[in-house]
Amino acid sequence: MKRALLCMAMLPIACSKPAPPPSLPYKTGDVREPACARGAPGCVTLSLPEHPQAPRPVSMKGVVQMVVSLPQQRLYAFRDGALLATSPVSTGRRGHATPAGHFHILQKQVFHRSNLYSDAPMPYMQRLTEGGVALHAGALPGYPASHGCIRLPASFARKLYGLTSFRSTVVVTHDHIADDQAALRLAVSATPKFVPPTPPVIAPPNPTVPLPPTPSITVAVAPKTIVVPVAG
Repeated sequence: MKRALLCMAMLPIACSKPAPPPSLPYKTGDVREPACARGAPGCVTLSLPEHPQAPRPVSMKGVVQMVVSLPQQRLYAFRDGALLATSPVSTGRRGHATPAGHFHILQKQVFHRSNLYSDAPMPYMQRLTEGGVALHAGALPGYPASHGCIRLPASFARKLYGLTSFRSTVVVTHDHIADDQAALRLAVSATPKFVPPTPPVIAPPNPTVPLPPTPSITVAVAPKTIVVPVAG
C-alpha cells in the first residue's frame, strides 16, 4: 500500500524497475580487447605482451672490453672472454690524474685536436668522459705524462680504434693486476647487468575514421525519454 501511494506521489516519473544495461561486446576490465575489433579503423589499441617482460641480461658478444692499470701503466683488451692485446700506456701526471672508474666510449674521431690544451693533436681519439678524458695515440715516456688522457702507441691506437664500438667498456683502476685472468674479471665487472623491458606501445586512432558510438542505456521518464551515456 505504501509503495502504491509513493508511486502516485512521484508521478509522472515511472515507478517500474529500470531495465538492466545492455551487455557490452567485451569483458569488463579486459584492457587488451577494446569495444571495437582489434585493428579495426578508429580503434585505440594498447599493445601488451601476453606475459610480463622481465629484464633480460645484456649480451657483450663481440664487444671489446678494456682495463687500464694506473700503477702499472698498462692496458688490457678483451673480446668474448679472450685476451686480444696488452699495451703500455701513459696516463695523467700529477695534478691531472686520470680518473678511476667504469666508462663507456662516448665519441670517436680519427683525427681530433684538444680544445683545452693548445690545440694538441689526439689521433684515434675515443672519449670516455664529458670532461674530455680519452684514449688516443701519443708519446709514451714510460711514466704518467698526459693531462688526464690515456695515451697509446700510434699503431696500437689505430688498431684498437677499428675494433671498438660505443658499447665498449673501459675500467680504469688503481690496483695492480696480477695476470690476464684478474684483468678479465675487472673487465666483466663493467658489463651492464640488465636491459630494461620494453614499455607497451599505444597505437593512435585513425583521425579520418570516426570512433564507434558510446554504449548507452535508456531511462523512461514521463513525459519524455533521456539518454544517459555509460562509460565503456
